[in-house]
Amino acid sequence: MTPPPRELGEPGPPTRFDLIEHHVSDLDGAVRLFTEVLEGQPEAAGAEAVELTWPEGKRIRLVREAGLPLGGALHHIRFARAAGAFSSQDRDRADPLAKRLGLTVDLAG
Repeated sequence: MTPPPRELGEPGPPTRFDLIEHHVSDLDGAVRLFTEVLEGQPEAAGAEAVELTWPEGKRIRLVREAGLPLGGALHHIRFARAAGAFSSQDRDRADPLAKRLGLTVDLAG
């Protein structure tokens, strides 16, 4: 196994995806994909957004947005820690990643 790059520094406490928000042109089609093929369970639904969940807290929010290239785009991801908070160094490292990916990265907790 290849070691991680040195510039990553030492790993912090365990972190999990708390939410992934995906914007889609065809909300109904996306919901069908995530429920029928990927077995997600609708938890909260409205005309403009639907949240789906899976066991162990996995979650995605689908949001209707017209005019997206290729019909959809990852928009927002949120990370959370069960124990402890994110440090200012963690936040400083997440900001350039968010800019490079062109999305919002939220470090909750």
